[in-house]
Amino acid sequence: MKKTLLTFLIVFAGISLFGQTEVTIHDIQFTENAGSGGTYPSSFENQQVTTSGIVTGVQSWAAKGYYIQEADAEWSGIFVFDSENVPEIGDKVKITGKVVEYYGFTEIKEVSSFEVVSNGNTVFEPIFVENPADVNNEKYEGVLVKVKNVTCSDAPDQYGQWYVENHTLQIDDNMYNKSDFTPTVGNSYDIRGVVDYNFQEYAILPTSANDISDAIAVNELQNKVVLYPNPVVNTLHVSEKANIEVLNMVGQVIYKAENTDNVEFSNFSRGVYLIKVENENGSFISKIVKK
Repeated sequence: MKKTLLTFLIVFAGISLFGQTEVTIHDIQFTENAGSGGTYPSSFENQQVTTSGIVTGVQSWAAKGYYIQEADAEWSGIFVFDSENVPEIGDKVKITGKVVEYYGFTEIKEVSSFEVVSNGNTVFEPIFVENPADVNNEKYEGVLVKVKNVTCSDAPDQYGQWYVENHTLQIDDNMYNKSDFTPTVGNSYDIRGVVDYNFQEYAILPTSANDISDAIAVNELQNKVVLYPNPVVNTLHVSEKANIEVLNMVGQVIYKAENTDNVEFSNFSRGVYLIKVENENGSFISKIVKK
C-alpha cells in the first residue's frame, strides 16, 4: 500500500512539474449533455488543458485569435482566444490554456504556453455539408466546412454579416476584407470556412475572399434531370423517374417518394423548398418555389 501511494505521489508530482497530459480537441468538444439555450458545454469547462492542432483560420481583429483543428472530422476544431501569439494558417501549434464557454461557444483562452511545432502543413479538407441548415450544429463548431450552390438572400449588414438560403445560414467577414468580396442577393455561391457561434447564431467564416466562389453546375445528373415548372403551383414534374425528397428551409424532410416522376405541391404552403433528386447515377439538390 505504501509503495502504491508513493508511486501515485511521484506521478502526480511529475504532472505538476512537467506539465499536463495532452488532451485531444475531440475530448474537449464532444459532449451529449445539453446546457442552456441548446448549447453543449465542454466537460473540461474552466479547466486548464494542453492540446494541439493545425491552424485553419486567423482573426486579426474583433475577437483576436485563431482556429485549430486536429482531423477532417466533426468535433475536431476549436477557437483559441489569444492576442499575444499570431500563427499562420498551416502552422501546427501546441498550446496550454483554459477552456471556457463564451455565451455557449467553447473556446480556449488565457494561453500560458504556445509552441509552433511545425510550419506549412496541409490544412484539412472541409467537410461538405449538403443541406446548409445542418451547419447550425454544435459538432461543426470550430471545424472547416463547405456548402455548395447556396443563394444569397440577405445583403451584408453594417457588421459584414450576410445570409444564404432564406436567412437559414449566416456568413461572416471576420477573416476576410469586405472590400475583396461583396455578395449579390440572388446569386449562388460555393463557400468554405470555419464554423463560429456568436449571439446565439452559427456562421461560416471564410478564411479569405478566395473561399467564396460562384456556384457552377456540379454533376451530370443535374444537367440531365429537369424539374418543371419552377415556380410551381400544383404538380412538379420530373423528366426522369427518381427518388425524391422535399425539404423545408430548416432541413426537415416533409415528403419522400421512390421511383417517381412527379410531386404534388398543391397542399404545400407558399415558399421556397429544397428538392433532393437521387438515382443510380448520383444525386443533386435544387430549389423550387411554390406559388
